Amino acid sequence: MDSTASERIYAFAKGLHKQGYEVTVLTTHKQKQIVFPFEHDTSSFKVVSLPYFDPLSLLFREKKAIVEKTEGEGSRGVLSFFKEFYRTRMHNRLPSRTDFWITTAMKWLRRKKRSGEHYDLILSSYGPPAAHLIGLYAKRYFQSFWVADFRDLWTNNHFCKGLPFFRTIEQRLERAVFKEADLITTVSDGLAEVLKEEAPTSKIHVIPNGFNEERLSTQLGKKKRGHKKRISYVGTYFKEHGSSPLFFDALEKLMHEEEGLHEKLEVRFFGRFHPELSHHVRKRGLDNIVQVHGLRPQEEADRELMSTDLLLFFDFIAPPYQGILSSKLFEYLYAPAPILSVGGKEKSSVNQLIQKCSAGVAAGNCTHTTYNALKRFLMEGIPTEKDPSIISEYSRNHASEKLHQKIEALQCT
Repeated sequence: MDSTASERIYAFAKGLHKQGYEVTVLTTHKQKQIVFPFEHDTSSFKVVSLPYFDPLSLLFREKKAIVEKTEGEGSRGVLSFFKEFYRTRMHNRLPSRTDFWITTAMKWLRRKKRSGEHYDLILSSYGPPAAHLIGLYAKRYFQSFWVADFRDLWTNNHFCKGLPFFRTIEQRLERAVFKEADLITTVSDGLAEVLKEEAPTSKIHVIPNGFNEERLSTQLGKKKRGHKKRISYVGTYFKEHGSSPLFFDALEKLMHEEEGLHEKLEVRFFGRFHPELSHHVRKRGLDNIVQVHGLRPQEEADRELMSTDLLLFFDFIAPPYQGILSSKLFEYLYAPAPILSVGGKEKSSVNQLIQKCSAGVAAGNCTHTTYNALKRFLMEGIPTEKDPSIISEYSRNHASEKLHQKIEALQCT
């Protein structure tokens, strides 16, 4: 329960508790993997964190130091190569660093059944694969109703391609999940369409990601410091988006045309970043405009999100499929500031959502359009008329209610 990905499960756990379930969250012990833990109120449910052997714990033991290095070019050599290989090939794929947790979790479930406990509902959320493999085991062991949630795709994952030999094994395991799950949920229509190629259509339902209103509302009304206009990017920076050069090219052009831009404008990045980000900044001489802050405590990141003047989002230039909607986008929708989305085709899922909510500007794959949006923001601002009635549909509370409705409907049939 210590990352942005866990926000979805946290909302489901709280929501199911409100519906009368006695909820237990079974998870991995986080072994110093989290630099700044989220402060979740878990008083309404039980969290069981099981320790396990993590073969990569030595490689990633200095997590905070690694994050801070991203302002430079990053480390070189074999270690750096392996980290990048793991990130793009093995993260959330088999073999996974959490595989040894599977045996530990199975033993825990067996002890619970021997002591007389039973679970009426099982909910697992990918990734990592271990979650669904334990979900599959628990489904068979307790003969319970099973919800298999896909925050991301598994074998068709657009980031992590997996390893050739293991891909065949993963496909067989995923088919077993599709066959035995009573309900399959995912975060967008686009991802649902991909899942329908393998899974029974009747089982698949979309439960969108959303924003945690309880957490973010505590930062409403907070003001930024300083007189400069501020653009903020809050979240993980992926080089795979391919759209960030469009933004930096547009910003460089504006810098050359607008004398003393650094005294009028600041661009701030908060989150985990690939070293490519700093390369783009230095290459264009934007050091006195762009600030890379790295990972910061959740409260600080939330304050940045809720007090900035413009929120920057990078969409995929050429997405492998539609429906890639990060949870960060929904937090952007809730925040007061307009959104500038760079990248993505006109009808991409991101751009359609921004237009639907009247939440800002979708510049697409065009440097000139991005430049015009930046200049307009600097000169007069970007007006926004975010529609609260539409945005409220994407709250985490609404998502958990929708999940419960689906479960109730299927259990009654």
